[in-house]
Amino acid sequence: MSESVICPCCVTRVAKRLESERIICATVAEFYHQTEEDLYGPRRIQHLSFVRQVAMYLCRKLTKGSFPEIRALFGRDHSTVIHSYNLIGRRLELNGTPLRSEIAKIEVLIAERSASNSQITG
Repeated sequence: MSESVICPCCVTRVAKRLESERIICATVAEFYHQTEEDLYGPRRIQHLSFVRQVAMYLCRKLTKGSFPEIRALFGRDHSTVIHSYNLIGRRLELNGTPLRSEIAKIEVLIAERSASNSQITG
């Protein structure tokens, strides 16, 4: 009988991705004055759906996580994550969109949180 062995570096990589996703979701929720529970919850009101789409977009962009991995985080279908990623991407391509500056501000906050978190754990 063979046992499956998980490479320690794979475990570390997954743990870092999950921690990054947690930081991204917390930052996006705070930026838009929502709770993290709202991001993961079933409510589908327009503003909350938009905030969730931004979080999904940033999780994909910043962690390079797969759509199924991000789906698991949010408890949604992977096609929902694909739609969110593409939708936010199209909105960012529009000239003069305020979303571009919001995403830039959120990315700076995420970088600051990630840096302070790595100082604490590193």
